Amino acid sequence: MTHHSRWFRSGLAGAALLCMLASGLATLMPSAAAIGIKPAGAATINTSFPGLEHTRYNGSFINETSLDIGVPSPDYQVDQLSMNFSNISPAKEAKTVVANGTLYKQIIKNIRKGLAVEINLSYPAIVYGVSLDINRSSIALPSPIYVQLRGFDPIHNYPNATIYAQVTLGAATVRGWQDHLFPSPVSLAAGRYFLAVNASIFSPSDNGFLNWWYSTEPTSLRVSEMDWAGAWVDGVLQDPFHYKIIRRVQVTEPEAMNMRVGLNGQEFPVTNGGPIATGTVTIGPQAGTVGSSTLQVFILNDIDSSLALDCNYTLELEHGIAMSTFLNASAGVPNSWLVLPSISRGTSECWFTMSIPGNWYAVSVLKDGLDITNETRVGNDILISNGTITAGATWVISARSPNVEFLVNAPSAQYHPGETFSMSATPPSITGNFTFIVLNTLGIEQGRTTIAHGPAATPFTFSIPSSEREGSSSVVVVWNNATDAGARSVAYTVTIPPPTDLITAVVIVAAAVSGGFIVAIALYTTVRRARRRLEAERLDVINKAKDLFNLNYIIVLDKRSGVDIYGQSFGDFTLDPTLVSGFLSAIGTFGLELTNTDEESQTIKLEYKKSKIVISEYKGFRITLIMKDAPSHGMVSALDRLAHDIDEKYGKALEGFNGETTEFQGIAGLIEKDIHVSFVAPLKVSPREKVDLTQDEKDVYNKATDVAMSKKMNPFYASEVLGGEEIDPKAVSAFFSLMVKGIITPAAKP
Repeated sequence: MTHHSRWFRSGLAGAALLCMLASGLATLMPSAAAIGIKPAGAATINTSFPGLEHTRYNGSFINETSLDIGVPSPDYQVDQLSMNFSNISPAKEAKTVVANGTLYKQIIKNIRKGLAVEINLSYPAIVYGVSLDINRSSIALPSPIYVQLRGFDPIHNYPNATIYAQVTLGAATVRGWQDHLFPSPVSLAAGRYFLAVNASIFSPSDNGFLNWWYSTEPTSLRVSEMDWAGAWVDGVLQDPFHYKIIRRVQVTEPEAMNMRVGLNGQEFPVTNGGPIATGTVTIGPQAGTVGSSTLQVFILNDIDSSLALDCNYTLELEHGIAMSTFLNASAGVPNSWLVLPSISRGTSECWFTMSIPGNWYAVSVLKDGLDITNETRVGNDILISNGTITAGATWVISARSPNVEFLVNAPSAQYHPGETFSMSATPPSITGNFTFIVLNTLGIEQGRTTIAHGPAATPFTFSIPSSEREGSSSVVVVWNNATDAGARSVAYTVTIPPPTDLITAVVIVAAAVSGGFIVAIALYTTVRRARRRLEAERLDVINKAKDLFNLNYIIVLDKRSGVDIYGQSFGDFTLDPTLVSGFLSAIGTFGLELTNTDEESQTIKLEYKKSKIVISEYKGFRITLIMKDAPSHGMVSALDRLAHDIDEKYGKALEGFNGETTEFQGIAGLIEKDIHVSFVAPLKVSPREKVDLTQDEKDVYNKATDVAMSKKMNPFYASEVLGGEEIDPKAVSAFFSLMVKGIITPAAKP
């Protein structure tokens, strides 16, 4: 073969390669492969699990017809109210029978000598007297005029000849209630009687009169009157006269008086006790929710009388709580569950219960990091007793469950940036949710979508970012409900298409024509690597800025004592002391085997209360970051460097840590060295002469100066200079460069 023919064939090969590169044909791509199913990394799902807080009140009262019991909150449910009554006795009282009328009837000469109104006793009673709404004329009356308690003639409905008790009338000239007590109380059986004012002593020469006031309201009581001849006339259902009966009902058995307890608009009967004048009632969950800050209890009866009684009661309430729960699911391994009860310690007796699902095992209960499982496990329940609950304690319940199988399907395992990934998941026979967690090529979570599924396969798609790096990615699929879970991982590959810009094409064509096919391939590879490196550097700058903008708090804790030896907040964030305590207590119980921590740091990432929590554990200390969003791989690597730097400088001091934290303030310098937190500190512009600046640095410097001047040279923040939804990596790099050159500096110590 001649030199020219070899050159010609090489040129043809190069031209052919150029055509393939320009058109993006798949012949230059790796061959397609079946979708990969592999064990997933720990995927954490925020969910909830039900528990019950219980509280018990014991108390007593005497001679009350209502009771108010303060409760922790209106949504507590009545579990049981037990009341034991003793010494039940209706009170002596003046019972108003008829009142509020504005008319009267007279006892007056030549017309009538007496008036009577029916008394109807539903229960046996001791009658002490009566009170009448009556008045007399100013002219003196003959004496004696009697107030009488008489028998009832059922045939004629008037007073019969039996007089059970009587007392001389006393009446004022002004209308008003006048009490008339009998010389001796009289015991009467239940039945009908007449109350009479008998002025049979009246004669034609008596000019005085009596007014007995009556009501025109409908009634079932009969009235009668004594005519001038001294005879009672047949009684009729007519407007009754005003009176009160002063009596004590002679009933002490709850069932005989239909004694009841009123609660939440419902009434519950009191049953007779063993001894006389005792009774009991037990009310269960049918009483419902309290509904206010006070539970009101009423003592009711049908004798229309207040009761003298003693009562001892026990009230048990329960409150359903949705406990923050974290599920750690990985394909092919058992699930780990972490339940964080928030148990209140009130002034009354209280306890906590939780039913353990039948498929959970290896259940443990930790209180402030100490295992108290043996004290709290009762069959298939967890019971934390009153004596165990203390104010401010941190509780962690952990368990495992089998991994539930389900199917996933994806039509492709290979994508370019900007393309749409698609797949589907077929649920098990149990109702639940699918959560699709998208990881980028660095293994960093980019987002998650939760879908409540039906019986059919659940589709899922997402757009791969145009800025995605080349490499292997995955979607972790977690199926779960409140008690069961399973996980699968769907792997796919992201490849960046060959360059098609004009300059690159010209270079490759030139190489192909002048140097042959192998040279063209080498140049293509070099260009591609350079582009990938530049893209990776660009993403690193963007991610670093995002991480710092998302940073809320850094805290370093001594692992043995739990004491924070250093803490630093950023922006307006205020640390909730309980925010991370549950997680710190749960290390090693949540399927997170942090082994070999004396040799290398171990990092976990969790989500709690809308914050992302990153915990790095190394030897005798833990570093915790609280962030608004998930950290990048670069932030996790920086945290690892920080852990080693802290150990190198303060490791010996931590081994002998006695609670004094002053010597650890230098950790601030290490944090700045590894994470560069001064980027999100209050800043100022410090101009320097004779410092060479790039055009990007000049642009950022001018913008920072404008912001500072607009704030009257008060401190500003990087976000005010680099603001906007999209982060410009060139501007961020220039900003960091100006900080290194001392032109933009912290206004105060970071």
